[in-house]
Amino acid sequence: MSSAVDIKLLQPVFAGQRLDDRIALTHEIDKRMRFDVEALVEDVPVARGVMTASRGSRLPVGRTR
Repeated sequence: MSSAVDIKLLQPVFAGQRLDDRIALTHEIDKRMRFDVEALVEDVPVARGVMTASRGSRLPVGRTR
């Protein structure tokens, strides 16, 4: 699997704060996927961006390359 992340930090997050994340699949073409991602503290966005990923092919169980 390969991936790329483009995130913008909006506010600082401090130790002890609960960090929640929201992830939504927006596009899927063949083995490529794109997600909108957001991190929140007390329902206030602290980071927002896009993550893209590409799935590789799976090998059968017990086989190696």
